[in-house]
Amino acid sequence: MSSIAIPGYGTKLANGGTAGSSYTNVAQVMDVTQPLGKATKDKITNFDSPASSGGAVNEEYLKTSVDPGVVSFGMVFSPTDPTQQAVAANLQAGSTTATNYWKLTTQDGSTYVFQGYIEADSFDFKVDKAVAVKASIQITGPVTITWS
Repeated sequence: MSSIAIPGYGTKLANGGTAGSSYTNVAQVMDVTQPLGKATKDKITNFDSPASSGGAVNEEYLKTSVDPGVVSFGMVFSPTDPTQQAVAANLQAGSTTATNYWKLTTQDGSTYVFQGYIEADSFDFKVDKAVAVKASIQITGPVTITWS
């Protein structure tokens, strides 16, 4: 069987505001890292925990929650673009208005929809490069994935 892959080109990161009823693509995004989360656990090893044939006790864990993680993304800076201005404004927004809906759409049409707020936004100025922006979204709650 031959390998199957989709290119990153054409991926869109969009903001749906506080309602999530419609989305606007963030302009000039260069890269996105989308986590699916990490389990938080509690160690529950006890006197009744199973032992291996050699007599060592096997540790046991209880999954207690899922930390949804942080989406990181980079942009080619465009100071007059309203979608990039909205990213910066979200960082400064208060807790009641900062949580927005976000959607990542891959080239094949798969989507990742989640709520979150901008937790960091920084500029990278270099003499021989275009100004770049690195930002990150703290996800709050589940990520809904629709595979294409």
